[in-house]
Amino acid sequence: MLGCTVSLYYQMDSLLNKVYKKLWGNMDSAHKTALRKEEKEWLVKRNKYFKKLESNLAKSTNENSSSQDAEMLMYDDKAKFMKERVLELIKRLTLP
Repeated sequence: MLGCTVSLYYQMDSLLNKVYKKLWGNMDSAHKTALRKEEKEWLVKRNKYFKKLESNLAKSTNENSSSQDAEMLMYDDKAKFMKERVLELIKRLTLP
């Protein structure tokens, strides 16, 4: 099960990169500047959230022996976080 959630996370990351590039290719320079700024802010949020998840994983690993379950849940949460961003960007692709 852990392998599935890790795979899902990497698939979401790959999809995010593809959607971002497609969106980027359809923008003028002013919109690209705004998207770049937004993306930097999103990356800060992502890094902070992922750090919290990883810290929680470390704590739960020390508290019990089921670290693989905790790691699976962490990757699932990471994948969900990425999916939200993917969906945000896809909406922009489909707007006129």
